[in-house]
Amino acid sequence: MLGVRRLLEAHTGDYISQKMKELMESFGISKSKIISVCTDGGATMIAAVQKLLGEGKNVYCFAHMLNLIVTDGLEDKNNKPLKKLIDLVKSFMTYARHSSNFMDALRAEQQRDGVPEGGVALFIQSVPTQWNSTFYMRSRFVTPIPLRSTCSGKSKYKTKKCF
Repeated sequence: MLGVRRLLEAHTGDYISQKMKELMESFGISKSKIISVCTDGGATMIAAVQKLLGEGKNVYCFAHMLNLIVTDGLEDKNNKPLKKLIDLVKSFMTYARHSSNFMDALRAEQQRDGVPEGGVALFIQSVPTQWNSTFYMRSRFVTPIPLRSTCSGKSKYKTKKCF
């Protein structure tokens, strides 16, 4: 990545191509020096690269493709047990993150265990636009955090909403 530019107009292939050209010029890079450009599979990015450099210069980002494959697999309606598990964990995370009492108790419990304020582990929510967020949500869910037990009956925060 050479730089980041704020796009003030509609994100069309023409406009993005123009901004890419300006960025290349600011670094003194000519089109002849560019072998390929790695992008996601978005139509506007493909159009921008084709307009700027010609056919065959766009290379799909492997990490992006892999993320799309995993996402499709996680959302597969035929994989009901996995979908149910992810939905269950997401439901718990949503409850936990939207309950200020629960989050305050989580922080207090970890601080009693000697975790400094900046090191307190909070729950992570799965967000479709953030790569790996389902993985991080699941990872944080299985990490021993004292107050996750609040839904198991030990706490005044016990609720059926958790699961």
